[in-house]
Amino acid sequence: MVKYLIKEGNRGMFKVGTDDIDVIDYISTGINWTYQADDDGTVTFKDGKMSYTTDVKKGDIVVQFYVKDGRKHPILVISDEKWKENIEGVRQADLKRAEEMKAKCCDCKCLDYPCEDTCCEAA
Repeated sequence: MVKYLIKEGNRGMFKVGTDDIDVIDYISTGINWTYQADDDGTVTFKDGKMSYTTDVKKGDIVVQFYVKDGRKHPILVISDEKWKENIEGVRQADLKRAEEMKAKCCDCKCLDYPCEDTCCEAA
């Protein structure tokens, strides 16, 4: 059995455990947007040429791909709990960062959408 190693900050996955160390290069995912369903239901993707509908459960992650040749599924639903944990972790970190930036600002346009290019970072 071989082992794969991915190091943060490096692009590529390394295959070790053979005579050589091989680089398994990244693949283009074509991911456009991700969303998280806040209730059970269905999600429909339409682009004028096609319509694609699938079921979602509360907390499921919906991944929308760029519409390109070769894409068989313009959206996919991910129900994996580890994905959900990561998405929730990022959401909580973003909320915490927004609150910290809001505390630095008094009357600033960036309160609704904090970003590095606004007065909040300079405060």
